[in-house]
Amino acid sequence: MAKDGFLQLSINGPKGHEKARTNMLKQQIRTWDVLNDKILGLFITVPREEFVPVKYKSLAFADLAIPLGHGQSMMPPREEARILQELKITPADKILLLGIDSGFMLTLLTKLGKHVYYLDNDFDSLDNVKNKIEKYKITNVTPLVGGIYQGWQDYYPFDVILCTGSLPDIPQVLKNALNIQGRLFAVIGNTPAMEAMIIRRVSKTNWDETTIFETERPRILDVKEPETFTF
Repeated sequence: MAKDGFLQLSINGPKGHEKARTNMLKQQIRTWDVLNDKILGLFITVPREEFVPVKYKSLAFADLAIPLGHGQSMMPPREEARILQELKITPADKILLLGIDSGFMLTLLTKLGKHVYYLDNDFDSLDNVKNKIEKYKITNVTPLVGGIYQGWQDYYPFDVILCTGSLPDIPQVLKNALNIQGRLFAVIGNTPAMEAMIIRRVSKTNWDETTIFETERPRILDVKEPETFTF
C-alpha cells in the first residue's frame, strides 16, 4: 500500500487533513455501504487533497462535488467509493475513463486494474493529469485526447468503462465497446432526476442495467443531446 509514496504523503499531511479523512471514511463512505477493504484502503492512502484544485483544498474531504472548470466537477467521495465497489474491478481489467478528471479517480483506477486509458478533450485538464501521473510515477495509464465518440476506438474492447459526467442516455457505441461481462458506469437522465447506473454486457447482444443510486452530474463535454421536436 505504500508504493508511489502515497502512504507517506498521507501520514505526513496536516493533522486537520487526517481528521477530515477519517471523518470522510466513517461518516460518508462507510454509511454508503462501501465495505470493500481494498477500496477503503485507497481512500486512506491516496491523498485526495493533492488532487483537488488549490483553492478548494480545504474541501477535499467534504460531501460535495468540487468544481474542476468547464462546468465539470469531482464526484463526492461517497459516490466515488460506491462506484468503484459496484464495478468490481480486478487486477486483470483494462479500463477506459472518459471525461474531465482531477487525476484522483484515474489514480484509484490504476491501483485496481491492469491499465487505464484516460481520454479528455480539454488540453488544460489533460496536462494537469499528465503532471500528476509523472509526479506519482504511475506507469499503467495512457492519456489521450478524445471523448465519447472518438479517440478510444483503437484500444477497445474494455472490461470497465467509467464516465465522469452525465449522459442523456447510454450510447450504444460504448455498450458495444465492452467485453462480455464488462461493466460500464454512467449517470443517465436529465436535471434534476438522474440515475447512476452499472451496465453489464452479458452476451454479444444483451446488457443488464442496474441503478445504484440517484444523483446529479454535469453533462460530459461534447455529448450529443437527443433531438427535440416542436409543433
